[in-house]
Amino acid sequence: ITKPSIAGFGMNWQICHNTCFVGLSDSFEQYFQAVRRCYRFGQTKDVNIHVLISEAEGAVKTNIERKERDYLNMINSMVQHTKNATMSMINDLQIEDSSYNPQIEMKIPNFLKEAS
Repeated sequence: ITKPSIAGFGMNWQICHNTCFVGLSDSFEQYFQAVRRCYRFGQTKDVNIHVLISEAEGAVKTNIERKERDYLNMINSMVQHTKNATMSMINDLQIEDSSYNPQIEMKIPNFLKEAS
């Protein structure tokens, strides 16, 4: 049992898979970081996150949910833009002919001609 402002930065909590946050602030970053700290290398169990808030914190909850939706929309948009850019680059690829086509006759120095 903790708060995102305490568990959100600096520690890895891969030994925890059941976490309960008591109260939230308007910081989606703190909440996100605190949750992701449980999903570190070495986590072997399903992670369960519980958030306890009072009715007085309803506006904070609504704000965090909006920020989470905005975050997910941003991630989906970034994935789509990356996919489009990658497909555009793939479609624009052209095969280049890089075979050697000399335009000037090569002159071999005399000292190399005599050595052979």
